[in-house]
Amino acid sequence: MRLLTVPELAALHPGEGTWRVQGFVALVHACPPCPPGAHCKPCMADNVVLTATPRRLVDYSEMRPDDLIVFVPKAAALAVGQRVLLRVRALPVRTTNGPGNDLELIDAEAAP
Repeated sequence: MRLLTVPELAALHPGEGTWRVQGFVALVHACPPCPPGAHCKPCMADNVVLTATPRRLVDYSEMRPDDLIVFVPKAAALAVGQRVLLRVRALPVRTTNGPGNDLELIDAEAAP
């Protein structure tokens, strides 16, 4: 499996498949806990925004067309500014304005 950059994977408009991608974590979004039985505001699942160059985003409105949102089981495990190598898979749905179907983290490691 060839290692892709963030713009290369975005250009594929991922619809299905598994890829390795290297980039920088620019935003970490973790949903606040919702107590059992409470009616909490809907929240997009935990995710990170991956970019080709190191930068910090305040929110999703600062995303560029070739940035990627990757859904992660525990967003806090990744840090803004961290260079990472991720293995991701495309889900059969598209819930964001990203360039393809939603991407889900399979595994991650710090990039050299």
